[in-house]
Amino acid sequence: MASGTRQVFVDSFTGAASDITIATVPFKPGIIRFWNTTPRWGVKIEGLTGMNLTNYLSSVGADAGVTITDSGFTVTNGADINQNGVVTYFECIEGDSDHSF
Repeated sequence: MASGTRQVFVDSFTGAASDITIATVPFKPGIIRFWNTTPRWGVKIEGLTGMNLTNYLSSVGADAGVTITDSGFTVTNGADINQNGVVTYFECIEGDSDHSF
């Protein structure tokens, strides 16, 4: 059973016409929430059915292009939440395979 205590990390990146790597999260994220003022949002939940590999959900629909790493994540060029020149905020929440977030 999970303890109910999870680390949270919030920051932002500016979208680019290339892949973006965020490697400054002090833990491996279990959930990542994205939002900006266009308005566009997205969510990636590691291990959730349908969000394997690079799949995630955005306000546009199901998309691909977000990969969780041990110290953050990568967002590929062309992912809905990687809009060139647009500041996108993100919240990483520590998680584990039991999905008790």
